[in-house]
Amino acid sequence: MAILSKSLPVAVILLALMGAFVHQALSREVTPKPVVAPGAYSSLSDLVGMIGGDAAGQFRGFFDAGPVRVEPFPVLSEFPGRRISVLGATLADQMAAVINTTPGSGGHKADEGSAQFLRGVIQELDGQLRVHISARNSRGQWRSYVAGVEMSEAVFRAMHTYVSYER
Repeated sequence: MAILSKSLPVAVILLALMGAFVHQALSREVTPKPVVAPGAYSSLSDLVGMIGGDAAGQFRGFFDAGPVRVEPFPVLSEFPGRRISVLGATLADQMAAVINTTPGSGGHKADEGSAQFLRGVIQELDGQLRVHISARNSRGQWRSYVAGVEMSEAVFRAMHTYVSYER
């Protein structure tokens, strides 16, 4: 009985603290950040270069020394399966060129067993192009980058022209 009476106040305090944390977590209002365009572009090649350069800046120092596997970016749509478009293949090729020519972060060598990779998806949302890129380094850390730009006719055509992408 003495053990129960000593542990009861501790349990009450823990429950009160837990209730306060839950209340605080539930009362927070989550407001999504607006999609910010990386800048203005005048052509499809400008867009690819702009997104590739901006994403490379976001991933600078993230990857370890060694190769980074870059997968083509499929179009996120209502159709089943992975559909690779001209835009998704071009963005992936640009990212592979930029990421794999940038030196890895100092002091870390890529582990043999943990492949580093970068992948993404492209999506059309209310006349905007949304590019979501995710990456994992050899230490198992993840980082993501999202870019949104206004859809032009050239971007629309490149996004909806599907290709066979063989490895």
